[in-house]
Amino acid sequence: MDYSDFAGCWKMTGYEFWRSDGVSLPLWGENPVASTVFDDKGNFSAQIMHDGREPFEGANPTTDEAAGAYRSYSAYFGHFDLDVENQRMTNHVEGCLNPGWVGTTQTRELEVFEGDRMVLLIPPIQVGDVVIKGRCAWKRVT
Repeated sequence: MDYSDFAGCWKMTGYEFWRSDGVSLPLWGENPVASTVFDDKGNFSAQIMHDGREPFEGANPTTDEAAGAYRSYSAYFGHFDLDVENQRMTNHVEGCLNPGWVGTTQTRELEVFEGDRMVLLIPPIQVGDVVIKGRCAWKRVT
């Protein structure tokens, strides 16, 4: 497995996040739109959008509209490394809508990687007293 195996545009076909007590968290709504693009040199970009986003009322957003738009969309890019032995991908974030992610690494476990189908596990994230885990399914479309 190498970078060329990932090359192309992938669309998210499903996702789930859940708390350590088993409660489901629909963080991006029922039908989010997400895309990630990988090239054969190890570069990537990823975007996800909450379903049901409303357009701004006017040409410029109000403070509340701008805050809602920020909360309902995420995008980041950088380069990725593959750890084939441990079935792991590490994204090195060079730019992100959330400035707190710039310069960080985001690790994903490869639960499934078969041709044009991929399922990534998001490692546990501690949020206050709760641990959140996630899984995202992807299909290569180009």
